[in-house]
Amino acid sequence: LREQVLTFLRREGAKITPRRLAIVEAAFSSAEHFSADELFERVRAKDQRVSRATVYRTLPLLVKSGLLRELHLDGERTLYDPNYGDHPDHSHIVCSDCGKIIEFDNSPIARLVEMISESKGMRVTHKEVQVEARCEKLARDGKCDTCTHEPAQQA
Repeated sequence: LREQVLTFLRREGAKITPRRLAIVEAAFSSAEHFSADELFERVRAKDQRVSRATVYRTLPLLVKSGLLRELHLDGERTLYDPNYGDHPDHSHIVCSDCGKIIEFDNSPIARLVEMISESKGMRVTHKEVQVEARCEKLARDGKCDTCTHEPAQQA
């Protein structure tokens, strides 16, 4: 994965500096989704010389490489998913109560989208499935191991 990122950065003409390498290592060191600020904190824990600006300039390059995916949650938060390089055919269920993210294999959905697109004379260039859901345990029991607040009111 690291070599794929480096190859992409070279092809884009981006400088490969020790700080940028530290950002790449931190971004892909865990399967956990992260915000730009969380990545910055992760990198700074290892290298105090990395600036927030360098993190913010590097993230779009990593997204453009196709190895890191942006997730836009509840219209306010942006998280990054480092798992697309290893398994690009996955999607997300996001708990609207606590923000927990659950990944699932979307191969059957992807095949269905391809079939429908082809039947309409179209070719898929991008597909992204993100499902918002409510925590049933929180609604039922009033508490959940993951959720940290009261259940949202049902509409």
